[in-house]
Amino acid sequence: MRALYEEGIVEEDDLSFLLSRDLAGTLVKVKLEGELRCDLGVRIRVLKWMDARTTAAGRTEVLSTFYQYHAWQPARGRTREQSLIRCDQAHGEPHRHRFDAEGRAMACETLTLDTFPRLDAFVREAWDLANAKAESY
Repeated sequence: MRALYEEGIVEEDDLSFLLSRDLAGTLVKVKLEGELRCDLGVRIRVLKWMDARTTAAGRTEVLSTFYQYHAWQPARGRTREQSLIRCDQAHGEPHRHRFDAEGRAMACETLTLDTFPRLDAFVREAWDLANAKAESY
């Protein structure tokens, strides 16, 4: 995330982590949620759940189990809010929603948890889409 700030892509965020522990105090789940505000007016909503476990060496590992990333540009003047890209698994298997230049949904691309983009890659992809759109005007 630091590199995205240094490159000027992310301007601010309100991401927060919520930690869930069992009765013994062991970390069992982590929730990441919030919104990123990026250059070019891009907004990104993040909801991510991770399971936590303790390894034999006593280290804590987390594994992402649920994702929702949604990037859009808010309404401005006479233009309406426009989705850029969305990756989620809100209704079944992980998938990527793409949108045309007018913000209309196109066909979904099926993903796996292994091919689901990391948050930094998703932010770059959304910013690249907004940048290409701005250059086409």
